[in-house]
Amino acid sequence: GEGARDLTIGDRATISNMTPEYGATAGMFYIDEQTINYLKLTGRDEQQVDLVEKYAKQTGLWADDLDTAVYERVLEFDLSSVSRN
Repeated sequence: GEGARDLTIGDRATISNMTPEYGATAGMFYIDEQTINYLKLTGRDEQQVDLVEKYAKQTGLWADDLDTAVYERVLEFDLSSVSRN
């Protein structure tokens, strides 16, 4: 949803890691500029980072492409109620 855009990479990882706790098999956040910046900040090779961005944009996994995605099931919750343990 719209709130996901403001989540840090750490927050996204925490929510994805909690998928079994809310009955899911997997959790996914789209790839966006924040993801690309994280890859750069953590020392990933520039060519690898470029490949990730190009692949995401070409395959529909880039954030802008998922605005029109249709899902079989959608969970909605107040992000302010989510906290790390």
